[in-house]
Formats: sequence, structure tokens, C-alpha cells
Amino acid sequence: MGTANFSGRPEYYLDVDAAVQSQDYGSNTSVIYWRAIAVKNSTNTGYWSGASSANNWDGWSNVGDTGAGSGFAYDFRGGPYASQMIAQGTFTITHNSEGFAQYQVATAVNLNNGIGGATAYSAVYDAPRIPKIPSANGAPSFSNILPTTATVSWPANGDPRGAAIDQYLLRVHTNSNVEAAGYTDYPLSPSTFSYNLTGLTPGTNYYAAVYAHNGMGYAPKSATSTFKTLSGAYAWNGSEWRPCEVLEATSSGWRSLEVNARKSSSWVLAS
Repeated sequence: MGTANFSGRPEYYLDVDAAVQSQDYGSNTSVIYWRAIAVKNSTNTGYWSGASSANNWDGWSNVGDTGAGSGFAYDFRGGPYASQMIAQGTFTITHNSEGFAQYQVATAVNLNNGIGGATAYSAVYDAPRIPKIPSANGAPSFSNILPTTATVSWPANGDPRGAAIDQYLLRVHTNSNVEAAGYTDYPLSPSTFSYNLTGLTPGTNYYAAVYAHNGMGYAPKSATSTFKTLSGAYAWNGSEWRPCEVLEATSSGWRSLEVNARKSSSWVLAS
């Protein structure tokens, strides 16, 4: 992930790796594993010597504010690409409300016994996003409204928040509160953006909302939209019979009337 050369001894460098070891969706956290390794990257077979101890590493690394100590002695006389684990560990980071988090990797090398000063590496990395339930979907709209049928359409979810939409739930009710008892649900595929309602009652107000779903659960409901089925009457427009709504004038305005037809020995809603 990042390296820092040993100043004055370019055949040696400090390698630092870090990666997400696990994620806890419930606590909105990630555990990051990190390690720092001293590596010899040449064919030289020499090694450090100093007044206090041979091959004394006096450096540091910092990953997510977790530091490795100093004063370790390493002997690189084993040949090219010999390496030595200096330090390793884990730390936990907390993601924000949208599931995002970052962590920093930084390292530098200082060698004692007059070998030289430090070179440094530092960078910030993104942890994989922890997915959340989708944002609320766009509201549904209506077309092809007839006495007993109508088409409901809705837009694709604009913000699934880290996990693909795997279902849309269309909820239809005659109550403006679509979450009150008595609603009808239509679970639909993630590639479905319209649905033809059938078996509706003529001259009736209907309300509809859409819920997007991903692997984390259902989004809050969309805004509620409403439509009214036609009353069951038909009017001739000169070339064809077209469904229409029958209205009655009252002192407070026009109100819709329900049209019935005689069937056998009883009256039923016309459609």
C-alpha cells in the first residue's frame, strides 16, 4: 500500500499494508488489519552495524492512529528480498450515516547510529461502503384510467445507498393513508416500473405509494399519489364510445355519481 525508503540505505524499505478485515453492518463499523514489514530489495548481503546493536531499526509507522514502536534489531544477511515483520495489528473505524469511512496510512523511517534521516509516505483510503436502506422513491403517476383499470408508473430509485435495488413494492388503498389497514400490496421486480391495476371500483378515489427495497430493507414510502376511476358511463364522441365520469351539480360544486346497471335481479356497478 505504501513504502518509505531507509535514508542512506536505499536497498532497504519499509512496506505498510492495510485492508478491511471485517465489517459490522449493525454497528456501522469496519475493522482494519495492518502490518509493517522491513524489506531488503537488492542482492547485497551486508547488514547494518552500530555501536549499540546490529541492524537497529529506529522507525515508526502509523495506520489509523495506531503506531508501531521503535528500537527493533533486524539482520538482513539472509540474502535478497529477505524481510522481517516489524509490527501488525487492527483498529476499528466508524462509518458515517451514509455508510462511508476513510482511514489513513502513514509511515516514515529513521535509523540510529548516524545512518540517516527519514523519508515518508502518507495517504488516505476509502473503506468499502456499508450499505443502507434506499432513499425514498419518486412518487407514482397514473395513465389509462378507466372505470375498473388504471396503469401506475414510477421512476427508478435514484439513491439505492450502496446496495442494488432488488424489489419495488406498490401499495394501493382507498384510504389516503396508504399504511392504514386494508391496503393491497404488489411486490414487483427491480426492473418493473409500471403495473396495470385491474378489478377497481368505478367512480372511486385510489391512493398509491412505492417502496424500494435492497439487501438492507425497505425504503421509506414515496410521496402518495391519487387518481379516480371513471364512473362506468360511456359517451359517444362521434366515432366511438368513450368512458366518462358522471357528475351532479350541488350547492357546493360538482360531485361524482356512481353508475349502476341491472343484472339479473340486482343492481351492480357498471363497468
